[in-house]
Amino acid sequence: MLGVSIITLLYTGNRSGIGASTVACGYILWKGGKSKKGLVAFVLLVLLVAGYGLRGQVEALILRTDTLDTASQRTFIWEAFFEYIRNRPLLGHGWGTEDLLHDYYGSDVMEIHHTRIALAASAYIGYAAQVGLLGAAMVFFPLLWLAGRVALIPRGYQFRAHVLNSVLIAGLITATVSSWMSSLGNAQSLFFWIPVMLLVRRRVRARTQRREQGAEASPRTS
Repeated sequence: MLGVSIITLLYTGNRSGIGASTVACGYILWKGGKSKKGLVAFVLLVLLVAGYGLRGQVEALILRTDTLDTASQRTFIWEAFFEYIRNRPLLGHGWGTEDLLHDYYGSDVMEIHHTRIALAASAYIGYAAQVGLLGAAMVFFPLLWLAGRVALIPRGYQFRAHVLNSVLIAGLITATVSSWMSSLGNAQSLFFWIPVMLLVRRRVRARTQRREQGAEASPRTS
């Protein structure tokens, strides 16, 4: 079943999705138990499928060597958005303005490079353009901190938290080259933010329980 999922993912041709899913699956297997056999088997399976799949049609579908240097023309869009961010670095241009900035500044980057990408093609850059560097930091620093804190939980413990954290990690990776995170109408954002909220809830509950246990233990010791 895992092999079929990997092959299906390969045929999507989504390089960021393939990379993020591989990292997330490897993370779950790594944190799922004290044995490393599952992780080793997963790595071997990925290498086997990749070695078989990265040939001919699949190779052209995934690698697309003619677009690697520009990340499928994203670099042109990023350069334009960097200029927009420099104009209003701290507070940005306002929420929901990401797809309007090309017209606002009279940029012809889409016509020059024959691309239909109106968004920033990166959630990090898109947030910075909309709500400024301060707003983007307030969004992403807590997410990065949460992913790191949960990742520090020892292997074999709180497996559900690690599963939820794998979604967070995969989302942070794909957000590098995609603007879906701030789109409320995007189904992908729904399946990202719900696990993230559940992960936050688990962390808050665990902290509350530790405080309650500490409060109950203190009178006994005194």
